Amino acid sequence: MLDETIHVSSERYRVPYEATLEFVDSTVLPYVEILPLGEEEYGKAAEVLRAYGIKPSDALHVAAMTSRGISRIASEDREFDRVRGISRMWPL
Repeated sequence: MLDETIHVSSERYRVPYEATLEFVDSTVLPYVEILPLGEEEYGKAAEVLRAYGIKPSDALHVAAMTSRGISRIASEDREFDRVRGISRMWPL
């Protein structure tokens, strides 16, 4: 979701790319694992797209998560609420 973090930060909150990249480098990357995407994830993402009609990038995130047994996501994107087996966490 790093792509989404950078995009939303810039587009919605008008944070300059450089500030977001510095935040990601110093505060996010030391505590997360970046999951690779391959053909298996593509296939799962296609299934998610067909089943839930969510954005392709969100479907890829779900595919990467489910292929590794991850069921919780920190996101302000409510599309994830529609996906069975995924629990979205976001402060109100």
